[in-house]
Amino acid sequence: MKIFVFDVDGVVLDYKSGYSDFLADKQGNIVGKNDPALPLPKCSEWDFINSTKFGKLQPLIAPEKFNHLCSDGKVFFVTNLPPKIKSIRIDNLRKLGFEFKEVLTAGFETYGEREYPTKGEVLLKIVGKHQHFLFVDDYYENCDEIALQFSHAKVFMLKGAHDFHKSTSRFEKVENWQILEKRIVSIKNESNKADN
Repeated sequence: MKIFVFDVDGVVLDYKSGYSDFLADKQGNIVGKNDPALPLPKCSEWDFINSTKFGKLQPLIAPEKFNHLCSDGKVFFVTNLPPKIKSIRIDNLRKLGFEFKEVLTAGFETYGEREYPTKGEVLLKIVGKHQHFLFVDDYYENCDEIALQFSHAKVFMLKGAHDFHKSTSRFEKVENWQILEKRIVSIKNESNKADN
């Protein structure tokens, strides 16, 4: 594998904890203390996206480990964010030490943009129809789209908040980064043997 494509929020960065921390802070600001027994404040996800916490998400895998794992290829991050805030996510990734070629915005949530592409449409431009690549996302529909559209892709769904319970034979589901890392190493070893 010489091309690695990863979703960002929920795969490489811990969106869920960042959002939970944001809500806990809001709760603390409203009632003067963080008390899990109290209801969470009324906030939209946009309140979080527009907050400073959104650009300070923590990694789900150590950047050094990630960089080593992907050191023999090009890394693309394809995230389903509004294009106008892509720079926030790029800064977040760089400050943490992630190495990558490019961050692209794509997915099924279009944010009202007419020309907002799906991840498959973006990857067609990057890798072409017949290129071998590895794809990791935490959203079932993205994994399904890539598996159906790219027969040479190794597609993994990392357990997250989205439809992990749905059954499929088109892509592999993995519970955590520890398992995913082993699978990536195994695929790279198989690829290296085939190249020799």
